[in-house]
Parts: sequence; C-alpha cells; structure tokens
Amino acid sequence: GNVYVTGYSDGLGTHDDYATVKYSTSGVEQWVARYDGLASGVDEPNAVAIDDTGNVYVTGYSAGSGTGYDYATVKYNPSGTEQWVARYDGPESYWDIAYAMAIDGAGNVYVTGRSCSSETSWDYTTVKYSQGPGVAEASPDVPGHRLEVAQLTPEPVITYTLSSSSSISLKIYDVTGKLVRTLVSGSQGAGTHTACWDARNDSNQQVPAGLYFILLETADYRATGKLVVVR
Repeated sequence: GNVYVTGYSDGLGTHDDYATVKYSTSGVEQWVARYDGLASGVDEPNAVAIDDTGNVYVTGYSAGSGTGYDYATVKYNPSGTEQWVARYDGPESYWDIAYAMAIDGAGNVYVTGRSCSSETSWDYTTVKYSQGPGVAEASPDVPGHRLEVAQLTPEPVITYTLSSSSSISLKIYDVTGKLVRTLVSGSQGAGTHTACWDARNDSNQQVPAGLYFILLETADYRATGKLVVVR
C-alpha cells in the first residue's frame, strides 16, 4: 500500500515544522504537507494515522505563543490538503506533548501524551476530537477578546478584538471540515480588526451556497462563528 512518513523539517524562518510525506506503493512521492504552528517555533510530530477513507492525521507538539508546547493535531485529506488543526494547551500552559493517536470507526480522533502540572508533575492526558472543522473544542473566556460576524451581502464582515498583541489565524471551513479560505495568518496588535470574505476559496473560486464556519485562533483563545453564503 501507500507509505506515509512524518517528522520535522527546518523551515525558512519557522524553525522545525511538521513535514508529512505520502509515497506510492512504488516509492514515488505523491505529496508533502508542512505545518508551522502559531508561534513559528519548534513543531515536531510523533505519530501519524490514516482513517478508512484515506484521510491523514498527524500529532505531536507545537510551540504556542506564551503557552509553552501544546498538543497539535492536524488532519489532511487524501490529497494532502489541510482540513483542520486542533491544539490542546494544558492547565499550566507549559509542556504538553502528544505521543500517540488512534481513530475509531466513527472517525473520532484520540490523542494521548503527557501534560505538565504544578501539583502532580507529568500526567497522562488524552483528548478526543470529533470530526468537523476542528473548532468544537471550547477555549476559556479571555477578557477583551471577541469575535463578531455581520451577515452582509455580498461580503460578510468579520470583526474581532484582541486584548493584546498575538499570533492569530482566521480561517473559513465548510460543513465537512474542509479548510476553504485563510483570511488572516500572522501577528496583529491589540485592538479591533475587520476582515471581509468574498465567498471564494484559496484558489479564488466561488464557493457553493450553504453554511460555513469561522475559526479565530490566537495563542490563548479559540472562537467560532457561522455564516451563510446565498447564491
């Protein structure tokens, strides 16, 4: 069968990144997928798994911005396109390192490893993720952070407020969990920011009518919103 390999590779200005490669049965490279975390620091995978439909999952640890190392689990479709990223920051915001993963018959993803606690040192920590756009995991409320969506036609306006400077990503997903568009990726200062979505994907193609999810992610905050595209 096909062969999947994951490890880390030094990026240009991004330190170590996840690097996952798919090879055919004859050893011919099919695709390479890289993941650079929120802090563009050290991102090193420890496990890879494939589900029944050929989707690829990679987990390990990734430097956060002010959170030490976090679990970082990435889903790719069979063509190597990123579908979602789920991060876990433990109670101490220190070292959280995922070592292994499994996928059940319903497509749920289980990630396990160790997480640092000031009271108990290292703890076994297992996280379950359901399928979807990788935005179901709630984050604690962070004072001053806010996400709002104005359902305007033809271009919805997404407004978000940051209480402090942070690395940030703002992405659009469809109902199957596929990444449709990355609107913002980088560092931004404190204050209120806006982004408009023209209902096109990253290839500048119009997306079908329907429901879409918005994921705002910073080093210490995750928020989701919904919007509807009408044709």
